[in-house]
Amino acid sequence: MRQMLAAFMAAVAITAAACSDETGPNRRLSPTLAGDSSVDSTPPGNPGPVASVTVTPSGDTVAVRDSAGFFATLRDAQGNVISDSHVKWSVADPTVARIEGEFGQSVILRALRSGSTLVTAKSHGKRGSAELVVVESLPPPPPADSVASVTVMPAADTVVRGDSAIFFALLRTARGDTLSGRAVTWSVSDSTVAHVEAAFGQTVVIRTSGAGFALITATSEGKSGSAQLIVRDSAPPPPPDSVATVTVTPATDTVAAGDSATFFATLHDAQGNVLSGRQVSWTVSDSSVAAIMSASGQAVSLRALRAGSTLVTAVSEGKSGSGSLIVR
Repeated sequence: MRQMLAAFMAAVAITAAACSDETGPNRRLSPTLAGDSSVDSTPPGNPGPVASVTVTPSGDTVAVRDSAGFFATLRDAQGNVISDSHVKWSVADPTVARIEGEFGQSVILRALRSGSTLVTAKSHGKRGSAELVVVESLPPPPPADSVASVTVMPAADTVVRGDSAIFFALLRTARGDTLSGRAVTWSVSDSTVAHVEAAFGQTVVIRTSGAGFALITATSEGKSGSAQLIVRDSAPPPPPDSVATVTVTPATDTVAAGDSATFFATLHDAQGNVLSGRQVSWTVSDSSVAAIMSASGQAVSLRALRAGSTLVTAVSEGKSGSGSLIVR
């Protein structure tokens, strides 16, 4: 605050110098001290008359004993800015804040107690006001590791009515660091299309109930992110013997940091027959929680790195399925 006031005072000094009636290298700054009277007259050479007075900022909040600065912008009827040192400042409630110094179009106030008051600038019969709110203490800034963004993955998914879909909420700080172990709430925009079947922190299982479209939203520490879910009445029949579904087992596993976990992808065709010998690719949604040690076709082995949760996804012939890994 002291640095801000120093910069503010420097700007005030420049403004006062520009508005001074004296010219030349020996001109003096003449700030008007609190309590001094000001005369509503236009100095020679200034455009005029003053048609409007705008006080900025329009509102400010400070703690008791802190200072606040306001500036009055004067304009004529054509909207031209007027420089005029003859501005009178006042506060509606002097028990909330007092004027420490008037510097023409600028003023500095000292906050005395909690409350609010209007700060008014008057020049040539025109006036403008701003609100100053004083609180006992300003709220502390959010911690450096608070949630700054929520990204729901996958960003979009399409399933058949009656099937389930799994989504994962990736939480990050303002620096982009991944967070885990935070409370996450899930919601569905249209309960006739789908509903939350189960939620495991950053992972949610959605059960579809009707054809349509819904947003799946995750919220954590006031931040939220959404993904799109499209539900169809039926899916077009896949080609014979192609992969129709991918099921990852176990659906959820919990291990300690440093341990390993294994997941398996079961592939079925449209008739429900189990398929094998197909190419399967594996991914984890949060590589800071777990890393893939080895992937052998339909099986994958993971190493748990730190506490958190991540989706483990298998993809084969354009179809995918996921399991959830929770690391304690």
